[in-house]
Amino acid sequence: MKKNILKVTLVAAFALLTGHNIHNFFKTEDMSDLALANVEALADDNEAVITCSRSCSDGIGRCYIRSNSGHCAFTGYQDDSCSC
Repeated sequence: MKKNILKVTLVAAFALLTGHNIHNFFKTEDMSDLALANVEALADDNEAVITCSRSCSDGIGRCYIRSNSGHCAFTGYQDDSCSC
């Protein structure tokens, strides 16, 4: 009789541990409102506008940088500028 109780206890403990591990595996963490807002802002194409010069000859030179040869080269980065 004691062996049967021990077997049932071990099976129950194993089942409890397995159920707990399965629950933790499928559990998802909810993101905070701030994190969700940041993700939406990064994904929204309407808010991200980069203005570059169409060519270096327009005199602005935004998104261009002076290369080693002395000419303005397009980089695509709005913080870069080169006087043409």
